[in-house]
Amino acid sequence: MTDPEIRRAPLLTRPTPAPGLDAVAVLWRTLSGGTAVQVRFVPDRHVLAAGAWEAYTTLLDQPEHGFAADIPERLAAAVLSDCANQLVPRWLEVTVTRHSGPPETAGHRVRLEERQPGWANPDLMNRLYTDDAIGSALRPLPRLPETPV
Repeated sequence: MTDPEIRRAPLLTRPTPAPGLDAVAVLWRTLSGGTAVQVRFVPDRHVLAAGAWEAYTTLLDQPEHGFAADIPERLAAAVLSDCANQLVPRWLEVTVTRHSGPPETAGHRVRLEERQPGWANPDLMNRLYTDDAIGSALRPLPRLPETPV
């Protein structure tokens, strides 16, 4: 595993353009081997600088750092720790998904979350999770193999 300081170096930040607003930022990338990483956060004082997410996930995807092939729980924990440390967001969620067969047939998903003490926006959280549920419901089901009669 990579030293956290080296791993976090690409996560450059800039001041949030909308201080005081509870906006949700969503970042994602599919690493080699089909492992997908998604980060959703409500900024407090910082957002990522342009190109920072791409540079960070490129580093995670390099074989010598051992994350793309690692277990999803360890990858999710590292991303959560890195983003929380660099961004210090009000709310942060990291989801790592690895398919073990064709998409939508088998896989492994890990979702980790943390928030600042005292921060709450139940309406925003309800909307986020309702949107997730609607998106899942609208996704087409995989076609089952034909069985000979």
